[in-house]
Amino acid sequence: MNTAATLWCSAAVGACVGSDMLAEGILLTFFIIAGNTLLRPIVRAIDRIPLQQKSMEAGYALRVLTCRQSVQEMTQLLKARLEDADYTIGRLSLSEEEEEQAAICVSLMVSSNGSEPLETLISTLMQDSRVSEASLSLNADS
Repeated sequence: MNTAATLWCSAAVGACVGSDMLAEGILLTFFIIAGNTLLRPIVRAIDRIPLQQKSMEAGYALRVLTCRQSVQEMTQLLKARLEDADYTIGRLSLSEEEEEQAAICVSLMVSSNGSEPLETLISTLMQDSRVSEASLSLNADS
């Protein structure tokens, strides 16, 4: 879109200069260059904003099985660890399992970090006595 706008503005500069409006053509050229240069950091900041949950195409699904008494603590721990690793949580759900256990399921956006921090998190969780199972999978319908 930026390229198209710049082309239209360049045509306007050509029209100004071609019709003997040299001052207006120079002023317009200055505004085009300033706009393209000064707005570049804003465009980069917008590009870094995470996509909305509904537009997620693929992501990771993290599932942790824990005892029901520890669900709240484990949920807070998961949220903190995922935020520390710069992952965006798309959806978090809880489900009751058999034998006084509950599953915490977290959908995550695919991150530039890759899956190594998540694999490290799973091995750390498996060492916790409150966790009986932890798994990670690529989820195409996040």
